[in-house]
Amino acid sequence: MNEAARFNPVIYNITVYFDIIGYGGYGFITYIKFVFTHLQS
Repeated sequence: MNEAARFNPVIYNITVYFDIIGYGGYGFITYIKFVFTHLQS
């Protein structure tokens, strides 16, 4: 994830945002699943 963050500021900012509000990596994973679920439907 750290490698991806270097090349994708959006991913990095989302990760930092969830870290700030206290979800950390679990919040990030939940967000990604949420996005992919809506993209697939």
